[in-house]
Amino acid sequence: SSHFFQEHRVDLVRCCFMENVEYSSEEDKALAAKIRSMVEQDMQRQVCVVRGHDKERLAILTVFARATKGESDEAFLHLILYAMERAVAATEFLSTGLNEKLMVVLDFGSFKSSVAPSWSANKAVAILLQHNYPERLRRLLILDPPFWMRTMYNLVSPFLDPLTKAKFRVCSGEDQKRQVIAEFVDSDQAMPFMLPDGKLEGKIDAEHYVNRVPFHLGYTQENEK
Repeated sequence: SSHFFQEHRVDLVRCCFMENVEYSSEEDKALAAKIRSMVEQDMQRQVCVVRGHDKERLAILTVFARATKGESDEAFLHLILYAMERAVAATEFLSTGLNEKLMVVLDFGSFKSSVAPSWSANKAVAILLQHNYPERLRRLLILDPPFWMRTMYNLVSPFLDPLTKAKFRVCSGEDQKRQVIAEFVDSDQAMPFMLPDGKLEGKIDAEHYVNRVPFHLGYTQENEK
């Protein structure tokens, strides 16, 4: 909603890494610098990157498991907001403005509960996504989720409406992941952790992604160092 985008200053989230931006006030300039710092630091802790596209040419946003504990719920919220806005912009660019849906891949392969975001942070992000991005989510793949997450999904999935349920796929183990991902993504648009013959380099330089790759582009070989 417009209220949400104003409240969270999505306009500043979108432009905080751009150079030569003319802000309407010193307060906006300072807030943009704060958002930039939060996103840049939290991106080092948990990489969220647009990398490749699916068979419908929708941008793929991959969210990797958090490597180190974050410093604040606010930083995590802004990281996810920044990542979602980049993915939407990437799909709009790929489709020349005709589409703004995206595919999200949550990779829990190296998940550690000790560094996971707080319950309050996860709840805030869930509300953010539910109320402001439901129509933009084409598909969500959850890879190698921890036991408690699989159990929770199995409990709630019978109560989801068919359209919502169709967006979710939960898979564990190499064989199941390969089968599910290959249904939606070609090997030349997949990283090796997704498909064994994935052609996209799996190593991500988070600092390079946020500071040097244009906002509307994914992290591809063409814009690596």
